Amino acid sequence: MLYVSPLFHLNLSFSSIPPSEYPTVIETCYEPLLQLAVDYGGSLPIGIEMSGWTLERIRDIRPDIIATLQALSDTGRIEIISGGYNQIIFPLAPWQVNRANLLIGQQVFKEILGEAPTTLLVPEQCWSDALPFAAHDAGFRNIIMEYHNCAVLHPEWDAEERYRPQLISVGMDTEPLNLIWSDGLLWQRFQRHVQAAGPWPALSKE
Repeated sequence: MLYVSPLFHLNLSFSSIPPSEYPTVIETCYEPLLQLAVDYGGSLPIGIEMSGWTLERIRDIRPDIIATLQALSDTGRIEIISGGYNQIIFPLAPWQVNRANLLIGQQVFKEILGEAPTTLLVPEQCWSDALPFAAHDAGFRNIIMEYHNCAVLHPEWDAEERYRPQLISVGMDTEPLNLIWSDGLLWQRFQRHVQAAGPWPALSKE
């Protein structure tokens, strides 16, 4: 049986968003997304992914949304997914920095939401051989990674592999991590659809 679940990426540190517009993004994008979870969240929760840094900004600007996130998570309508404290591209940073980024992110999630996520969306979907070990040390059990770029390097893979979760070994005496594939082609098409469905409130150029 094939299970498909939507995952939404919340990122206030996106370079084209000035800090003055953070409240607008939260009100026009994040709040409707949470309402979607209230209205349609069912047997498969909606994935809500963000960095610890973005979570801190949401808490500072709209603390009421934190209670909504907690309630939706407690009732199984959403699953909170982590992107670390910041979206650091793993292959471009030392092992110690990547490990600290995940550990600090987990601390922030636990302090603000009361619980640390068990699923990590690989930042910028850029794989590193050390990533599973850093993720394991930070307490993650699941990793989400884009399939198609990985498949380019493995022409021997059957096309059906993108529908099959995998196990990643992190040592003989530890439980393996679950690798869940995301579909980069699908989310790009979804982005184009959302963009075409506008108009959206214009951000100021301050």
